[in-house]
Amino acid sequence: MPAIIETNLALLLPEIFLLVWSFLLVAISLFVKSRTQQFSAIAALCGLLVSIVLVLLSDYGEIAGRVFINSSTALFFKLICAFVAVVSCLLMLTTTKAQVPERMSLIYPLLLASTGGMMLLSMAENLISIFVSLEMATLPLLLMIIISLSKQDRPVAVKAMLTSIFSTVLILYGFSFLYGLSGSADLFQMKINIAIIHLTQRDIGVVILLCVLTLIAGFMMKMHLPPFHGWAKELYRKLPLPLLAFLATAYITVILMSFSKVFVNGLFAFYGPEQQPNDWGRLVSLVAAGAIVTGTIKIIQLKEIRSMLFYLVIVQAGFAMTSVVSMNQLGPQAIGFHLVAFSLAMIGAMSVLYSLEKSRNLLTISELSGLYSSSRPLALYLGLFFLSLGGLPLTAGFVARYVIFEAAFSMANTDFQYYWMFILAGLGVLCAAILFFYFVAIVFSMFKGSSQDTAAVRLSPVFLTVLTLTAAATLLFGVFPDSLLDFSLEISRSFGFIVE
Repeated sequence: MPAIIETNLALLLPEIFLLVWSFLLVAISLFVKSRTQQFSAIAALCGLLVSIVLVLLSDYGEIAGRVFINSSTALFFKLICAFVAVVSCLLMLTTTKAQVPERMSLIYPLLLASTGGMMLLSMAENLISIFVSLEMATLPLLLMIIISLSKQDRPVAVKAMLTSIFSTVLILYGFSFLYGLSGSADLFQMKINIAIIHLTQRDIGVVILLCVLTLIAGFMMKMHLPPFHGWAKELYRKLPLPLLAFLATAYITVILMSFSKVFVNGLFAFYGPEQQPNDWGRLVSLVAAGAIVTGTIKIIQLKEIRSMLFYLVIVQAGFAMTSVVSMNQLGPQAIGFHLVAFSLAMIGAMSVLYSLEKSRNLLTISELSGLYSSSRPLALYLGLFFLSLGGLPLTAGFVARYVIFEAAFSMANTDFQYYWMFILAGLGVLCAAILFFYFVAIVFSMFKGSSQDTAAVRLSPVFLTVLTLTAAATLLFGVFPDSLLDFSLEISRSFGFIVE
């Protein structure tokens, strides 16, 4: 027994280290009065780098009887969250002390705690562990939002907190029904038990429908998808971009991953004709289609950069949910590749926009016109990231779009009863084409004419490092995607699909 406990703790070492380091950082910062902001940022950055090393060195295995499973899939999402957290720390480190209030030093330990919760969520394979890990990731993030907003913007923080509480209640409600129905909190065993009940009794439609509706609504509120997105637009306008990058990439990534686990691993695949009204595939497809169409329409109408980024996150979540309902080996693989490609491009674009916000107070898309004439490096980097978000060939964004639609059309071709997948995939292709031309037009305006602000933007070594790494990865995975595709194929294996 002691050996088992020791082995389990060793598998949890990266997460334990982050949580302990976050508490130590709070304690140490109380005694370091000078340059608290810079000290906290450097200490948090060091803790994140150590945790990445521990993640890479950790073994695979089950923890506490499948409550957590440290697998290649968990490693995949852990690295995404840790990388985004590192970039957020680096961006905040470039902010001068005069630009940031003293209380902002508390953000760094909260960032570590939230990242630790996301790492735990990446390993969770049990309803209880998923719920606890989800709250461990969410609560520190809410505190970061409250701290970073000014007193005038506190109503936005209150809305975020109330929405998070209500979504948590919905998810807990759905989990409780699933546990009562299946008699197990383990996702794999729960899926088997529900399938047996469905095949023998065929009278669980109302309960399953209630579970599916509450879970979809809860996760939609966590990801601020339509129609629960109105309040979040103000949040994207007010939050500092480094923190916004963490929210829009790492947090949305683990929410989508946990959503996929619950529905693909925990619920029996699409039901037969007698259960069609309760088929979660159709419901999730409606959510995905609504997110893609609503986000695309709003993006081409908006003038503010931050609002555009907000609806872009909604569109990308819709694309990822399209992969969720593609119940084949290509679906989970597409989710993994897409989330990496989107995170790289979004982090890079937000880094450039953060630099422009600080130096020029840039707020609207029209102000990007002629950026190449005043700051060529920033124009080149931002152009690449925007083109990847739009799906230009030879970028990671294009490959992500391709594998998503390949998975969707492959699912639609298996049986005529999945005709609705053709509609979803067709809407996705149409909106992807619109977004492609939209971003091409923005990039074209950046490289023609002259900027109204001719002052050159000086880039710090930190900014150059972040932009170079993200740009190189965006191009590398676009030109040579096989390595990342093979790695993300492990997600399909962990989801129970037979990989040919």
